[in-house]
Amino acid sequence: MPNSMSSRPDARLLRAAAQVPIKRANAFASRHLHGYWINGDRFFHVVDFFDKDGRHLFEPRIFHADRQDTKTLIAAEDLEALSHAAFGRSAKEAFGGVVDLDDRESMILRYSQRSFRIVSNPLALEDLGETPSQRAFAPDGRYTIVLDGENLAFEDRRSGKTSRLTNDGAPYFAYGRQPESAIGALAARAAPQPAGIWSPDSCWFATLRADERNIPEVTLVQHFPGPGEKPRCHSFKYSIAGEPCAEIEFILFHVPSGRRINTAEYPIISTASSPFFLGHGWFSADAKLFFFLRFDRYVRTVELVEVDLSTGVSRVILTDETKAGYLDFSQNIVGQPNIRCLCASAEIIWYSERDGWAHLYLYDRASGDLKNQITTGNYLVRDIVHVDETARRIFFTAGAVDPDDDPARRSLCSIGFGGEDFRVEYSGCGDIAVSQQPLMRLDHGNPHSSAYRSSGAAPGGQHVIIRDSGVRDPARTIAFDLASKRAFELALMHEQPGSVSPEPERFTAFAADGQTRLHGAIFRPADFHPGKSYPLVDFIYPGPQTSYRPREYQSIMAGQAQAIAELGCVVAMFDSRGLPLQSRNFHHAGYGSLAEPQLEDHVAVLRQLLSSRPYLDGARVGIFGQSGGGYAAARALLAYPEFFHVGVAVCGNHDPDRYCSYWTDKYVGTARSDDAPLDNLALAGGLRGKLLLVSGDMDDNVHVSHTIALAGEIQRHRRWVDLMIVPNEGHFLLMTNPAVQERVWCYFNEHLIREGCIYTETLNYSQSELLHFQRMFTLEALS
Repeated sequence: MPNSMSSRPDARLLRAAAQVPIKRANAFASRHLHGYWINGDRFFHVVDFFDKDGRHLFEPRIFHADRQDTKTLIAAEDLEALSHAAFGRSAKEAFGGVVDLDDRESMILRYSQRSFRIVSNPLALEDLGETPSQRAFAPDGRYTIVLDGENLAFEDRRSGKTSRLTNDGAPYFAYGRQPESAIGALAARAAPQPAGIWSPDSCWFATLRADERNIPEVTLVQHFPGPGEKPRCHSFKYSIAGEPCAEIEFILFHVPSGRRINTAEYPIISTASSPFFLGHGWFSADAKLFFFLRFDRYVRTVELVEVDLSTGVSRVILTDETKAGYLDFSQNIVGQPNIRCLCASAEIIWYSERDGWAHLYLYDRASGDLKNQITTGNYLVRDIVHVDETARRIFFTAGAVDPDDDPARRSLCSIGFGGEDFRVEYSGCGDIAVSQQPLMRLDHGNPHSSAYRSSGAAPGGQHVIIRDSGVRDPARTIAFDLASKRAFELALMHEQPGSVSPEPERFTAFAADGQTRLHGAIFRPADFHPGKSYPLVDFIYPGPQTSYRPREYQSIMAGQAQAIAELGCVVAMFDSRGLPLQSRNFHHAGYGSLAEPQLEDHVAVLRQLLSSRPYLDGARVGIFGQSGGGYAAARALLAYPEFFHVGVAVCGNHDPDRYCSYWTDKYVGTARSDDAPLDNLALAGGLRGKLLLVSGDMDDNVHVSHTIALAGEIQRHRRWVDLMIVPNEGHFLLMTNPAVQERVWCYFNEHLIREGCIYTETLNYSQSELLHFQRMFTLEALS
């Protein structure tokens, strides 16, 4: 068995190192365009590109929709020189290339905790001072909400006067703090920001008060805080299935007067994150009303509550429910709800899967009565992009419009309020993404940013910014004129000179039922030869709240697959039943199980790949994943030991009943099966292959106890399991920790590729790369 332990990594590792998510996020320019509409016909944006020397440069521009041309505000070379002169580093390293316009249309950039205005004649940076932390700035910049222990205060920035908004806050019954019983408690504690949103007129601030006093605690042990330091314990509130959930009350402050409106009669249950982050509360466009969604524990019933800001009276406008499964208001777990409460007509556009597909419905806001179904058919509404109340027309993205195409591929469509005149406005070379008009403004930490800015449709709705990309087609960002159907290219995604991007192969296969068509992609090494034999590796995520498989060019998760492929494998990524982006029946197929039919679908699809591609070796099948994918990867080896031989499970929630109550309550409900227990520990005695379990000791999403408990149970059955616990790491260590990445490579190389140990130490990530990756990863998740 060859052993490549040497002083230098081999070519495979160098190719793999170039494909990992952080490196791929940094290897492309114009992957995502930072920009927003200034008004109805001008779009401010920052184009990034590589020059002939490989430098990553950024150039702020304004697109004039009426003239179909762009104006450069500052040349990329000048911006780069300005950054080096002021900060001693490139624009990417200093401020990530993110430039904004304030309300005076001056260019603003942020470095460290300070803001700077770009001035001309001569070109220079004006220091605007340090931006205080733990504050939420009003859209017009006058008022600031400040965290004051368990209470809230506000500052009038014109007079400098600071006043208390509350005085009765208490530990775990505080104002304006994200609930600790949500996931990410320690991260929120380390960098607290006021939880809430401002109204568009800068007068009202909506916040929350979470009662977590009776919620149980969980403790993480930070085993190695630093050299010579003792281990530290970090305890925080955490609710699992069957335990009490925190109750949250929305509180609305009219900041100029100090008037307060409580919604104590309509408490909501704490979920996986702040209700504002999930878009469950928002102001009307005229700032006269506040709306919020109120779910039961299992997300089977929802109420839309209206708060009249003039009277302080709250009422339930309408109620929706399902007898089976759960309710969704977006196909993206972090997407804002596809609900619009219209001011002019006093109507509500509502989102429901009640007929088997995600569609829009029109309600009367006063009575709560259904007026009509707006969209209908065997396709699904993905996101509302724009509502033209005057023309009574809705613009939205939709999937499965073409029944013969990949249902996850989106088109831009429009339809009248009454369901008339359905049109496909734009279909691209692959999937498209259009940002929704914001129901709320979450970027309250920047006092210089514009208010409620739209990065998708222009305020008047005539133009739309579209990102068009396919698995084999680089992203192209265009401004699209809905009237003339003309497109103006703003940016084209391109690769850093010298980089190499092997192209994945799209495929379709049948699920385990033999009828349902599934879609995916396979990744092969750059030196692939069809005459050789390759292991097959499954990169899995079982949902049910999101889809991992790539639908765009060089997605970040695809980089993870390509990195493993470069070791000498073929990697498959595909959606099984139980994931979103198709019909309700498709999505809810795994309700109550979490593992099936997802795993049986994966086995069925992999068998089809093995039978149709002679270069794949059925005696060497591996699987890996993180979070829910870590749960699925471990379970695959335990439940299908005759098929899967090697697995890597990173940060897996191996006992879902010990995971965040909101997630398990929603996606499992009250359904339990003695024949197929949810927890992987119950199957621990079935392990035959090689399994590596990985977790960070400071993962405040899926706690390290899940991994340690499964390892302990496997060992109790006298089975061998490999374990890697990484100090001070959180939930995304597979992508952000180079030692973990290299350990995964070595594991597959030794046990699946069967070439023995390998010298790794090929990866290192700079702070600039990490920050750029985090931004790109967030933007990709939102799109």
